[in-house]
Amino acid sequence: MNASDKISEYIHKNQDWRGELIRQIRTLIQETQPEIEEEWKWNSPVWSHYGMVCSAGAFKKHVSLTFFKGSDLEKDTQLFNSPSDAKSTRSIIWKEKDTLQREALIKLLQSAINLNRNNV
Repeated sequence: MNASDKISEYIHKNQDWRGELIRQIRTLIQETQPEIEEEWKWNSPVWSHYGMVCSAGAFKKHVSLTFFKGSDLEKDTQLFNSPSDAKSTRSIIWKEKDTLQREALIKLLQSAINLNRNNV
C-alpha cells in the first residue's frame, strides 16, 4: 500500500470530526502545492516538498498539524497554539468545535514550502 492509500485509510478510520478535519487539511495542502509528496512516517501522514513540510495526527480529543521548521515560521503566523519545548517544530491543535482558518493556513503552508525550497 502506498503512502496516499495509507493516508486515505487513516482518514477513513477516524470517521468523526477528526477524520473530516484531516481530509480538509489534506485537500488544502494539495491545493496549495499540487506537487507535494505524501509520505507515511511514524504512523502519520507527512507532506514533503524539498524536505518535510508538515505532519498530521488524530488524537483522542484533538487533531494536530506539526510544521517541521515551525520555529522559522513563528513570526509569520498566530496559528501555532501548542506549547513546545522542541527546537524547531511547532504545531496547530484543533479541538472538536474549532474552525479551520483556511486563508491563514494557506499562507503558512506557502511560507513553509518556500522555506524548504530556498534552503535546497
